[in-house]
Amino acid sequence: MTRGLSTIALLAALGAGGRVVLTEHVGPHGDPVTLTLARPEEVAALRTPNGKTRLINFWATWCAPCREEFRGLVKLAETYRGRPFELVTVSINAADEEKSVRTFLELRRAGTRNLLNAFMTPAELMRAFDPEWTGAIPYSVVIGPDGQELYARVGTLDLREARRVLLESFSK
Repeated sequence: MTRGLSTIALLAALGAGGRVVLTEHVGPHGDPVTLTLARPEEVAALRTPNGKTRLINFWATWCAPCREEFRGLVKLAETYRGRPFELVTVSINAADEEKSVRTFLELRRAGTRNLLNAFMTPAELMRAFDPEWTGAIPYSVVIGPDGQELYARVGTLDLREARRVLLESFSK
C-alpha cells in the first residue's frame, strides 16, 4: 500500500466515525493489521450471534502471559482461516497507548479483528462484556455461532482445549 493510499484510507475511516486506525502492515495472508477504538456497545456486541465461532481474547501489552500466548492465537486464526471462525483481540491498554498496541500487533502480523478499549474504564469494559469477569487477563472466551458461550478461561489459553472447542463448534 502506498503512503498516499494509506492517507486516503485513514481519512475515509475518520470520516466514518474516526474509530479505525489502519497501518501498512499485513498479516500472514495479506490481511491488513487494523486497530479499532472500541465503544462499550461494540464490546457487548461481541456476544451477538454472527454465524461464526468467535474467540475473543482480552489482553494488554504490559501483561507477560498475554504477550506469550499471542503468537499462538494468531496461529490459531491462520489454522481455521477457511472455517466459520473469527479471532477478536481486545486490548485493555489505555487509548493513549494506541501506538504501542499497534506496534505489538504489527510485529505479530495480527491481521485479525483487533480492538482497543478507548472509551471506557476497565470496570466499564468488564461490565460491557461480562459482568462476572474479575478483570484478570489474559481472558479468553469462545462464543458459538448461536451466541452461546462455549468456553471461558482466565489466564493463559490452553490452545489444545481451545482447538477442541472450536472443532466441536464447527461440526454443529
